[in-house]
Amino acid sequence: MAGDKSTIELSAEYNVDKSTISEWVKKYGEECQYTNTTSKSSESESAKEIRRLNQMLKEKDKVWCTDFTYMHQPRGKFRYNCTIIDLYDCSAVASVNSNYINTDLSIGTLVKAVFTIDSILSFLTKCYKIA
Repeated sequence: MAGDKSTIELSAEYNVDKSTISEWVKKYGEECQYTNTTSKSSESESAKEIRRLNQMLKEKDKVWCTDFTYMHQPRGKFRYNCTIIDLYDCSAVASVNSNYINTDLSIGTLVKAVFTIDSILSFLTKCYKIA
């Protein structure tokens, strides 16, 4: 994707001088932003879901994800870690270690995460839009 590439990479890929690319960015940068050229009725369901999720990422404690990691221990054993990450700022909300990777590990991490945020009522209000 072009947005992930540097001026040097774009210059090499498209055989255009770096200064030319820099001028284009200055001149057309605002116009190059994503615009929806299709009508709302023809937008796919997956595109609508991605748009909805992107809106949610603008608030803390709206979208969390989990990461499971294993660590080698002596004598061939493993130690497992489950971390819940807030996608708003990529901060770790909660992290729990265990000798086993199972539902107890993930549920324990979720319980810890829920109790570390400001308040459970605030969490439920954000998740379920309770007034």
